[in-house]
Amino acid sequence: MKEINLEDLSEWFENKTRKKIEPLKKEAQKKISKCESIFDELRVACHTLEEQPPTSSDELIIKSAKRFSEKLVKSLDDFEFPDKINYEKVENFKDKLANLLKTIAQYANRWVSKLGRDKSYLQIIRNINYLLRDIQNLFRKLNTFIEKKYRQAMNIEKIEELIERLNDLIENAKSIKANESEIKNELKGNESELNEIKKQIESLEKDENMSELNFIDKDLEKSIEKIRNLIGPIRKPLKKFSKLIDDGGFNPRPDSVSYISSYINDPIKSFLSENNEFSHLKSILLDLKDSINSNKLKLKSSSEKKIKNKIREVENRDLNPLKSQFTQLNGKKQSLLTNPDYKRKLEDLKELQHKNDLLLRENEEIKLKLDKNIEDYNRALNKLGDYKTKIENSVFEITKTQIKLVL
Repeated sequence: MKEINLEDLSEWFENKTRKKIEPLKKEAQKKISKCESIFDELRVACHTLEEQPPTSSDELIIKSAKRFSEKLVKSLDDFEFPDKINYEKVENFKDKLANLLKTIAQYANRWVSKLGRDKSYLQIIRNINYLLRDIQNLFRKLNTFIEKKYRQAMNIEKIEELIERLNDLIENAKSIKANESEIKNELKGNESELNEIKKQIESLEKDENMSELNFIDKDLEKSIEKIRNLIGPIRKPLKKFSKLIDDGGFNPRPDSVSYISSYINDPIKSFLSENNEFSHLKSILLDLKDSINSNKLKLKSSSEKKIKNKIREVENRDLNPLKSQFTQLNGKKQSLLTNPDYKRKLEDLKELQHKNDLLLRENEEIKLKLDKNIEDYNRALNKLGDYKTKIENSVFEITKTQIKLVL
């Protein structure tokens, strides 16, 4: 097995295959050059046809000569010859030549028959026909040459293309790897900034006033939860009760009418807005209880039992301590919030927390970008491995030399 560095492979392979491919390329070039030469002769013949004075005064014949000549010359001028010789370009040249011959045949069918009526054009038309037959013969020979001989070049050229593609893949993999380093540095900077902000937040949160506020907020949440647990269960039956009133199925007390929707929409706020007697809530509960007892508010037996127990619990409980606890805690909180030094620290804390949130989102985005980069790199390495194996196997098929490609 022969070890070959990738940078040396093209030259080594070219030397190995030169004797096979060079004669084929020369023969292909010879046929293409021959075609160019015939095209030149055709242009000359067309110009001669256009300039040849007719013996007839038939205007249609004169116009046909001019039109046929112009169309044929334009088709020849528009035809593109390959700038280099390889299988793909030669095959493409053959296909374009076939299409050109079809186009010329259409021109001939349309105009040449008319020209045959004038003797002065006969010799020129014969010459054009000879040249067109030469192109047709050349096309057949080129087609046979491609099918029987030049296909060997196709396999060799495919390996050259694979080598070129492998070089591109290596450059792409290097670029992805370099990008990975940049992303890791970006992530490192982000996490460093996050750690610094975290320290600043922790420092502020350790402040005496800040710590007190945290405790107050927790107690406030507990206070709200107690109120929610007490009056929350009546919210659902209240909705049904409100519909019963709207439908005219029950006449509530005046004190409860305007407050039913408040207790449905925001029971906590409504509870805290009550007077010390909780007259609105008690009036609502009395109406709710009456509607249940009168069987106007139709509930399932299990639901009816639960709501009755809840109404009884609320009626029998002193509600002022719940309200007072929240009011006192909220008062302490508001007192802290009006402290200038605390207000400044709170603003600083909010700003830091906002920055922290932004950096956390950015951190997730960078990690996702890094994960994608790593996936892209692994995919590129796998593709490199596939191309490497493909080239090694293809080189062996052409040269019968087993190689180990070193990237």
